[in-house]
Amino acid sequence: MVALSGTEVASVAERIRRAIALPTDPLVTASIGVATAESGTDGQFDVLLKCADDAMYQAKRLGGDQVILAALPLPISAPLYDGCAPPAAASRYGR
Repeated sequence: MVALSGTEVASVAERIRRAIALPTDPLVTASIGVATAESGTDGQFDVLLKCADDAMYQAKRLGGDQVILAALPLPISAPLYDGCAPPAAASRYGR
């Protein structure tokens, strides 16, 4: 786990995606899912990991070669969409 803001972590993930997507033969791309949580969500690593995994698969479903940033909402006891923000609330980077 890395302690960065959502914007910072999305920027790092986007730099990684661009580095992987350099022109090569065969073409290689990356679909990256990133999840963020506010402080106070201690002990929710499994939920955060699932959220990042869901975001990665969403990136793939949307055509790949992009970063999807999803957020773990607070309070943690609130009803959750698979542990993370609904897809409409996710941020999309790349492509």
